[in-house]
Amino acid sequence: MSDMPDLNDKKLDNWAGETIIEQGRKYQRARKVKELVYLKDGRLGAVVIGTRTYLVAVSFSGGEIKSDCTCPFESDCKHAVAAVLEYRQRLEAGQTIEVSADKKYGVLSWHGDPGDNQQAVAAETAAKLEAWFSGQSLAQLMALLLGICREHADIAAEFIDMINLQNGNTPKLLQKIKMQARQLIESAPDWDDCYDTPPDYSALLKTMKQALPFGLADELLDVIGRVLGGLQEQVEIYDHNGEFACDVEPCYSTAVEILRASSLDSAEKMLWAVDQIIADQFELSAPLEEYLNEKHPADSWSEVADDLLKRLEKSKPTASDRSWGRDQLSNFAIHALEESGRRDEIIPLCEQEAPLTKSYVRLVGRLMEAGRTDDAERYITTGIAATYKDLAGIASSLRKLRIQILSSRKDWAGVITHHVCEFVEDPSTSDYGEVKKAAAKMKLWPQIRTLLLEYLQSGALPWQHKGWNLPAPDKAELLRSDRWRKKFPEVETLVEIAILEKDPAEVVKWHDLFPKKERYGFNDLELEIAEAVKKYDPERSLAIWKRLAEAEIAQTRPAAYQIAGKYLKKAGQLMVDLKREPEWRDYVFKLRAANARKKRLMEVLDTVSVNSLLDTTRVQNRI
Repeated sequence: MSDMPDLNDKKLDNWAGETIIEQGRKYQRARKVKELVYLKDGRLGAVVIGTRTYLVAVSFSGGEIKSDCTCPFESDCKHAVAAVLEYRQRLEAGQTIEVSADKKYGVLSWHGDPGDNQQAVAAETAAKLEAWFSGQSLAQLMALLLGICREHADIAAEFIDMINLQNGNTPKLLQKIKMQARQLIESAPDWDDCYDTPPDYSALLKTMKQALPFGLADELLDVIGRVLGGLQEQVEIYDHNGEFACDVEPCYSTAVEILRASSLDSAEKMLWAVDQIIADQFELSAPLEEYLNEKHPADSWSEVADDLLKRLEKSKPTASDRSWGRDQLSNFAIHALEESGRRDEIIPLCEQEAPLTKSYVRLVGRLMEAGRTDDAERYITTGIAATYKDLAGIASSLRKLRIQILSSRKDWAGVITHHVCEFVEDPSTSDYGEVKKAAAKMKLWPQIRTLLLEYLQSGALPWQHKGWNLPAPDKAELLRSDRWRKKFPEVETLVEIAILEKDPAEVVKWHDLFPKKERYGFNDLELEIAEAVKKYDPERSLAIWKRLAEAEIAQTRPAAYQIAGKYLKKAGQLMVDLKREPEWRDYVFKLRAANARKKRLMEVLDTVSVNSLLDTTRVQNRI
C-alpha cells in the first residue's frame, strides 16, 4: 500500500460527496471501525459496526478511491468513508497497519475488485464449482454436505425446512416461522451496549418465501402483519441514522408477495394494504403503496370505499380526531371513490371531515377544482376562523388559496391586503416581493412600502395608519399577530430588505443593531451582509469573514477547515483588490503560527496565500 494517494478532504468529497463523508466522520469519531488491515490483494480491509457488523474493502488505483461493503448500499457508503478516515488518521499518527489473510473479506471480491466484472467473476466461480462437483461420487458429495451441515447450523436448518416442505409437514415449519417472528418482534436492545445489534429479519423472510408456494400464504400473511406492527416500535428504538429502516424495507416487499398469493379477494387485499400503510409512522411502506397504485377493478375499489366510509361513520369524533391516521383514512376513501367512479361523493365527504380534522385546505382545493368558487370562499372564511388561533399554518394556507381566487378576479386590493397580513404575521422578503407585485398593479407600491418598513421599525400595523386606503383585514386574518410578541425593530428583516434593494447604507445601519446572541441562520445572513457592503464598507466585510473563518478553525475539524477556507478566500481576494497584500500576508502568517499543528488547515491556508489568490485573479481575467 505504499502507492496510497493523498487522501485530502477535497478528494474524499469528490469520491463520496459531502453528506456521506459527514456520516462517515460520525462513525469514525464514534470508534465504530473495529478492525483495519491491509488485504493480500492490495486493498484496505475494515470491520465497521453499523446497524449490523459490516465488512469493507477499499482500493486506491489511478488516483481513484473505490469501495465495496456488505451493507445494503454495497459501495461508496458511510462505512467505507469511516474506514478511509480511520486509515488516514492512523497514517498521520505513524501507526502500523497489519497485513491480514482473513478469509472473511473474500465475500467482497464478488462486489467487484477494480477492473473486474462482477457477473463474470460469479459465472467463473459457478463453472469451477460445477466442474468439480461433477467429478465427485455420490458418497463424496453426501459426505461433503453432511460436513457442511455439521459446521453450519443455519445451512442444516434450511435443508430441514426443505425436507419438511417436501414431506408435507407444513405445520412444523409454520410453527418455526411463528416462533422466529415472535422472537424477533419481542427482542429488546441492550441499553448498556452502544453497539447492540438490531434484529435481523433476513433469515425469517427467506424461510417465508420458501414456504409461500406450499399453500401457506394466508397463515404467512398473519405473521408478516405482526412483523410489520412490531417493526414500528423497533425502528423508533434502533434507527438512529436511517440504516435500520433501510434494512427492514424488504419486510414490506415480502408482505406484498405474500398478499398477492393469499386467498383474500381484491378488495380485502387492498384494505389490508391500507391498514398497514396507516399504521406505518416511518414511511417504510412504499412497496404497499406501489401495490395500491396498480390497476385494480373498479368494483373492488367501490367495496374499499364502502368499508372506509363505514369506519369513518362509526368512529366517534373527538378533539383528538385531528390526527394523521383519520386524515389518511379519509384520503384513502377519497382515492377509492375516485378509482371506482364515484366522484360525486368526494366533496360531501370532504365537507363532513373538514370540521372534524380541520382539513379545510383539502376541501377548498376540491371546491376550486370543481369551479365552486363561492363555496370555496365560504369555507375559507370558516376554516380561518376555526384555525387561526391554534393551527396558524392551516389558516395561512387557506389565505393563500383565497389570494389565488382574488388574483383570478383581478381584485388587487384584496390581494394586497392578504399579502400584507402574511407579511405582518411572519415578515420575509418573499412576502415583501408579493406585496410589491400586487401593489404595483394599483400604482400603490411607494405608499405600501413605507407602511411595511414602518411596521418593521415600530410595530405599527399598516391598516391602522392614515396612509392605508384599502380594506382592513378581518380579525381572523391576523393569525398569530395576536399571540406572538414581536420585538421591534425587526432588524434582520430590515437588513434582508436592504440587501434585496441593494442599499448598502441601510444594510450597515441595521446591521449595527443586530442582537449580540447568534440565532439560527445568523451566519448565513452575515455572509450576505458581507457581500452586500464589501465595496461600501470593506472593513465590515473583512471583519465578518475573518470572524466566521476563525470560529470554524477553532472547531479543529478538517471539514470545518474547508468552510473556513471559503471565508478566507473572500477576505483575501478583497484585500488583494484593495492592494493590501502585505497586511493579508501578515494575517495568514499569524494563522499559521497559531495553528501550526493542524496539518489539514495548513493545506487550506496554502490556497488563500497572496500568490494563490493572484493566480486565481489572472485566470479569471483571461476568461
